[in-house]
Amino acid sequence: MGHPASRSQPIGWRRGRGRYSASSRAPRYMSTPPQPSRQRDMNPMRRIALDSSGLTIQGVEAMERSLGDVEVVEGLGLLREMRMVKTPVEVEMLRRATEVLEKAMEDALEIISSGVSEVEASGMFRYSLASDGGVETLTLLGFGERSSYPNPIPSTLEAARGDVIRLRLGCTLSHYHSRVSRTAILGRPRKELRGVWETILSAQDAALEALEPGASASDVYGRAERALREGGLRGLGLSIGSGIGLEAYEPPRIGRGRAPGGDGDIHRCQIPQIRLLRRRVGGHLSHHRGWS
Repeated sequence: MGHPASRSQPIGWRRGRGRYSASSRAPRYMSTPPQPSRQRDMNPMRRIALDSSGLTIQGVEAMERSLGDVEVVEGLGLLREMRMVKTPVEVEMLRRATEVLEKAMEDALEIISSGVSEVEASGMFRYSLASDGGVETLTLLGFGERSSYPNPIPSTLEAARGDVIRLRLGCTLSHYHSRVSRTAILGRPRKELRGVWETILSAQDAALEALEPGASASDVYGRAERALREGGLRGLGLSIGSGIGLEAYEPPRIGRGRAPGGDGDIHRCQIPQIRLLRRRVGGHLSHHRGWS
């Protein structure tokens, strides 16, 4: 039997006291991009480093023409290195983006019951996210067997009791990224699944405890790997996390042989995804915190 909201009301409606009522939540986080200074430098620059990764060739050429004799050089590598250390304002923006994303995820989980489809759950996620000013960048959601797919695009598959539910979600808020991954069970989890999840969570906790200024990224990786092996699991990938900010994946990458991180790095730590292939039950069990 499907969820009432998915059959008779738009997916954006929420359960009230004995009835369905439209959500009246206003966006909590709205911001205006900083305005450029009107003051001109008395000593004009002759060289400008430009991050052209988000520009077209025509856009770069137009900028070069407008700057006249100013030399434009590619600055993506330099700017990425500078962005590794976040300002207090940036840390707060990342915190807000994660709050908005996690709330939208929880709203989607709230409506999932037997008969609710992946598309309907993802619709609630998108509605909640937009209501709080977030911009969707990633929506991967799978029930049952589809939770084992690497990138499960929401389908019309309906949830059934006992299903593993895997969500991998992303958004931006005022251009700052957040990513979260979660695993849920519809009903009571079996002992085997609970044990696997607890081992994965212990591996993530071990990695997060090792994250500190000057720590080696390979050591952080090793802590997670050891915790998994102690729990009898394998399956750690080449990289288990990275920085996050104006890009969803920023340096440093947390993996074998990686360089140390810098003071003030903001990390996303995804520890790890263990594949369990079972009929209707099993998938990538993961627990992923958007920032630390």
